[in-house]
Amino acid sequence: MIRSIIVTLLLVNSSTPRNNLDHKRPNKSGKLLIELCKEAGLRILNGRTIGDLLGKYTCIKYNGSSVVDYAVASANLLHVYAINSFTVHDFTTLSDHCAISCSLLTSFYDNTKTQQAYLKPLPGKFLWDSEAINRYSTLIQDKNTSTKLRKFLSTKYLNCNEAVNDLNTILQETALASAKFIKGRLKKQTNKPKRKPWFSGSCDDLYKTVKHYAFLINKFPFNGAYRKEYYSYRSKLRRKCKQEEKLYKNKICSDLSNNIKSDPKSFWDLLNKLKRASENNTTEKLDEQTFYNFFKNLNSCFLYKGKNINKVSKQEIYELNTMLSSLPRVRSHD
Repeated sequence: MIRSIIVTLLLVNSSTPRNNLDHKRPNKSGKLLIELCKEAGLRILNGRTIGDLLGKYTCIKYNGSSVVDYAVASANLLHVYAINSFTVHDFTTLSDHCAISCSLLTSFYDNTKTQQAYLKPLPGKFLWDSEAINRYSTLIQDKNTSTKLRKFLSTKYLNCNEAVNDLNTILQETALASAKFIKGRLKKQTNKPKRKPWFSGSCDDLYKTVKHYAFLINKFPFNGAYRKEYYSYRSKLRRKCKQEEKLYKNKICSDLSNNIKSDPKSFWDLLNKLKRASENNTTEKLDEQTFYNFFKNLNSCFLYKGKNINKVSKQEIYELNTMLSSLPRVRSHD
């Protein structure tokens, strides 16, 4: 009992040291963030949580790398091991910043049980031609088949599944003797990204090169040459994409103007094609009031010591939000 109390006191009074690959000194905003963490009892998860024990870079520019994206949590959550993990994801071509994520251990659980339906693949198909159809019409009126059908009609089934199976067996045997049967094959679904119509082969080659250097940056984060090559090829890719898009639009305009009198059918085909493409690109906008009501109802279900957490910590959240809103991207070693 005494030992457990001592261990608890050590956990509460101690702070896990934080590692950081960014060895530059904190700037003014970073010092303000450190002071905020000390006063409010907060801890930066970067570099001290499972998943990011080294403090990986979160921002990678052509002239250097830094840690400027943080996840901040209460020190009490660290002491009770409520923070399960914190991860700085790999650098990608989507942004100069790496995505970060954090997982929490909670006591909430979903008690709804949903059963996923399983559909069996189709067994195959019959190849029906005029000869197969005539053969089937002859065999279905054959004496042997007629006997099976009369037996089926005179049988009293206890459930409909047995009746359906027997009837399917008769029809399937007749079809197998009449037409050729081809077994079905499962098609592998490949989720290929949809490219723009102007995205040419040269754009694709540059895109692969950019992705290759992004992979090298993740593998060798301290190599400045890979970082410079990445941003150099990314600039080339952007210029090439703008150039190809401009050429594609100019070609469409010239085709429309040339075909409007000489080839009206091609003109309307191209116009309808552009219309269908614009309709597919339109996305349904979410109503602001619906968005607000959804998160309002979502937050209203969380309780804290019998009270609504929105009412308990409204003032604290407002003060914290006011301080954080004045802080730009910061660099710190807390």
